[in-house]
Amino acid sequence: MLKEEQDKQAPPRQGGRGRTHPTMTDVEFQLLAELVRKHTGIHLPPHKKALLKSRLAGRIRDLGLTSYLAYQKRLKDPAFVQAEVAELTDAITTNLTSFFREPHHFDHLREYLRSHAQAGVRVRILCAGCSEGMEPYSAAIVATDCLGISALERISIVAMDIDRGALQAARKAVYDNKDVRMMDQGLLRAGFQRGRGAHEGKVRVKESVSRLVQFHELNMVTESLSPLGEFDIIFCRNVLIYFDPPTRTEVVRKLAAQLRPGGFIYLGHSESIKALGLTGWRTLGTTIYQPGSGREEKG
Repeated sequence: MLKEEQDKQAPPRQGGRGRTHPTMTDVEFQLLAELVRKHTGIHLPPHKKALLKSRLAGRIRDLGLTSYLAYQKRLKDPAFVQAEVAELTDAITTNLTSFFREPHHFDHLREYLRSHAQAGVRVRILCAGCSEGMEPYSAAIVATDCLGISALERISIVAMDIDRGALQAARKAVYDNKDVRMMDQGLLRAGFQRGRGAHEGKVRVKESVSRLVQFHELNMVTESLSPLGEFDIIFCRNVLIYFDPPTRTEVVRKLAAQLRPGGFIYLGHSESIKALGLTGWRTLGTTIYQPGSGREEKG
């Protein structure tokens, strides 16, 4: 997800020796926006120019470049492109998330697990755009709360994101107390260990929970999802809003192709299947969707 709009309200930052960052022309913005879309799928309309300038200013300074055009050329240089795309992604993405965000999805997940996993069926869950891990760990806590020690045998959670920094944080599974202060106390005890001594003020996801989750660096726009396998439930929440309409539709089609028959997709509160022009889908609750039998086959 894009860094927040408040970046535009911050005073201009200065580079070394008191110099302000270079200006970004409309042409430079358009060239960079095209590269952002090519490599990440994120759509940057013209009004995001100040945001992009702010987010890339530090990288421009670190590289010792004098213009955004020079940075654009670096992104097209075969010698630098792979590493620089990763830096670009980290710079323009953010990780606004929380544990048990949009709780109705986790209520639905709990009921699904009670009726399927408890019957001995192995359930696979995908969290697309997993950010710093709060979403997949929330799902893992629900699974552990429902199934106890048998969760490891019956539940598999795959979490993916394009942001390396967010994934590093997710794999550490350590959070501030403030991140869990609103959580149900039963779930808090089921999912976390409180830090002591030097780790006071922190919580760590219990190993019995974190073992359910596997993290992958993957771009759902440009890369195939087939190697991940099929899933019963897919979380893709508050991710589509950063793509243009055609990309949103294509991403949902790719995700749907990875669903097992009878599977579900959870979208964010401001996203809907209907807005994408897709037909044959069932709505089973607030932003809970199930593709019909006429869904597209895997490509």
